[in-house]
Amino acid sequence: MLQPFAGVYATVMLPNNHPSLDVRLAQLIEAIKVVYSSTAFRAAREYLATTPHRVEEERMAVLVQRLVGSGRGNRFYPTFSGVALSYNFYPIRGMRPEDGVTLTAMGLGKSVVEGREGLRFCPARPEVLPQFSRVPDILRSAQHRFFSLDLGQEGMIPGLALDANIVACDTVDALRAGEADAIASSYFPDNERIVAGLDVGGIPLVTFAGLLEGYHFSLPRLMQRLLAVTEAGFGMPVEIEFAMDLQAGRAAPHEFHVLQVRPMVVERMGDEIDLDRIGDEQPILVRSECALGHGRTSFVRDVIMVDPSRLDRSQTGRVAEILQRLNGVMRAEERNCLLIGPGRWGSSDPWLGIPVAWHQISSARAIVETDFPDLEVEPSLGSHFFDNLTTFGIAYLTVHQGRGDGCIDWGWLQGQPAASEYLDGAVRHVRLQEALRILVDGKSGRGIVVRDGP
Repeated sequence: MLQPFAGVYATVMLPNNHPSLDVRLAQLIEAIKVVYSSTAFRAAREYLATTPHRVEEERMAVLVQRLVGSGRGNRFYPTFSGVALSYNFYPIRGMRPEDGVTLTAMGLGKSVVEGREGLRFCPARPEVLPQFSRVPDILRSAQHRFFSLDLGQEGMIPGLALDANIVACDTVDALRAGEADAIASSYFPDNERIVAGLDVGGIPLVTFAGLLEGYHFSLPRLMQRLLAVTEAGFGMPVEIEFAMDLQAGRAAPHEFHVLQVRPMVVERMGDEIDLDRIGDEQPILVRSECALGHGRTSFVRDVIMVDPSRLDRSQTGRVAEILQRLNGVMRAEERNCLLIGPGRWGSSDPWLGIPVAWHQISSARAIVETDFPDLEVEPSLGSHFFDNLTTFGIAYLTVHQGRGDGCIDWGWLQGQPAASEYLDGAVRHVRLQEALRILVDGKSGRGIVVRDGP
């Protein structure tokens, strides 16, 4: 595997299995050229444009690294790989931000890096898995495809198609072949039951249950120890890339590979931004004392709001349909929005919130949930689409206005002309002339939305 030493702009993986050493050398030389030239790729140049650095002033080295994994037929991959962060900006259900978070998936790390299927868990609270709370959730969220290196393309010369020799494989086929027993569970449709391990008659799923519960070894304890040691060594929050290869029946101890450790890239908020000061200087639209996420989003000029004072709770199913139509408009126009509404977003009980799925609200850059006039609902903290929030960095703010815990300026919102409205004004789409600024301080768990001016 080859990649730039500072900042991964491109990664090339080689099977290194051609009978001719001259061909292997030619492949290596071409791969080095591709990786070195990746600083001129559009994605790299756009990233550098957001920093004070200049492309012509950048220096880099190409890192040649052994790929972790084993050959299984014409495929090569580790049992699982992933990323661990020592600070978690989306702590829920008793988690602490400093407990960190791990994202892992079967196969090569492409699944995790690109935000595809995988498992997210807190090493200190591995039992808290919002995406695995019910059997239907597990069936929907469990990893179905994984990536491996195609060993059959032994003569391939690397080019700009960097993933030409990376193939997507079916997890069920691999699990049935016994290639990843330690991370497998079995689903029995007759009684809607899922058990850890591979059982005869069950449909195999990737759940990592055996490792989370310590049947083979405790992956959460390993990640806790590793994050603590590396963070102490760096003196700051860290990000770790790792991979592990387990072989069924192998007598040798399990090997866990730390691929990279680097300082965690975090937008600084606490030192340079005082949420209270900004709230005093600029009009506040939303203030929350319980917010998930970190950082700031600007240039949001669309608000889709569900007004709890005008909403008939028996109509929440219709509200979900309306939001899906509005979301389609937003996606077609490549616009993002602030989404505000009562109860638990994504609730399976339509009397406790708006029963939406992620695809119905995917244009939201920040989501606010508040109370019904006659009911204070326990906040969901986005548990119904938690993976989407964390993958796309969506801010999630909770406001209990009735008890003085945060505020929403409903009067100002209702005073703005609506681009469209439904259900006698219970659902409104407001397109603003002035931009909104969304700021969340992940360390304090507070967030605000301010009107930033035209």
